[in-house]
Amino acid sequence: MIPKRTGPRRSRHLKREFLRMEAKRQYAAKKKTERIATHHRRMAGRSRIAREVRDVRDVSEAVRNQDAQYQTIVLRRWAAMHLDLDVAKLGPKGHSNTLGLTART
Repeated sequence: MIPKRTGPRRSRHLKREFLRMEAKRQYAAKKKTERIATHHRRMAGRSRIAREVRDVRDVSEAVRNQDAQYQTIVLRRWAAMHLDLDVAKLGPKGHSNTLGLTART
């Protein structure tokens, strides 16, 4: 004869539920570490780009000044060749300081 069942039922169900929730928590923890790693990679890229922009910005003023000097030299040469102007009378940006501009005859 089989004895009557005593005690609580569904003990396997509770164990399965516990294991399922444990796996769910592990998966969530794994995904969280992946999101954090993605964030760090993204921020490293942004930091690199910001650093490169800062480096370019640090030298950009010198490049602009050098370019302005070159343009002034070119304009002075052009003015000397085409307008018969005295190069010493030209201002810093190639404009004449005097109003007596005369074209070449």
